[in-house]
Amino acid sequence: MAIIGADTLRRFDIKISFVLTFSSVAILALVIVTFLYWRETQSVKDTLVFFSVGAAAVGQITASFYTARVLNATLRKDDRDARRADDYDALQKARTEREDARQKAQMELALKQATLRFGERWNDPGMFAARDALRLVLKQGTEEERKKFIESQETNVMHIVNFLEEMGTSCRHELVDIKIMREQFDFVIVCAWTKLFPWIKEQRHQDKDIWEDFEHLYDAWK
Repeated sequence: MAIIGADTLRRFDIKISFVLTFSSVAILALVIVTFLYWRETQSVKDTLVFFSVGAAAVGQITASFYTARVLNATLRKDDRDARRADDYDALQKARTEREDARQKAQMELALKQATLRFGERWNDPGMFAARDALRLVLKQGTEEERKKFIESQETNVMHIVNFLEEMGTSCRHELVDIKIMREQFDFVIVCAWTKLFPWIKEQRHQDKDIWEDFEHLYDAWK
């Protein structure tokens, strides 16, 4: 068996009280008007007909008022429910936006950290011989002198070129912050490719696709 709560009873009492009060006033008004009509006509039959018609009208008016109040209460409830739904949707949207912003910030931080690790590796003492070889390659005056020096330092030069190829691959797949990467290495990329291209061209006789990402990075940054 369903249990009616106190709030429901109070709302029910208010509605019934309104109906009874309105009905009492309407009936009293009908009785007064009917009495005045009887005094005017002195006809019991006409007065009874007048009262019957008036009672029906009072019933319809009372029912209309009650229906209007119920409809108004329903509309107010629907409006409150709609506002609550809108508030919930807004809250969920705000949570989603905060989560998206948090994830975006984490991703940006991870990209920057990955970029800085390239700088750390480049400046690591273990890279000294390769960095020094590149520095000396850039200092060679003629192409013939440069070719001979590269042949004498081929292992270190290969190390440098592979490192720059890895950098280009990371940029192509957007695994690093490209803006920061360019700020750190654009001079190295452009100078290294320009001076090493004749040697790279010879190496491509064996593998035509070798060091493509290094070349793409040069094309983008030159």
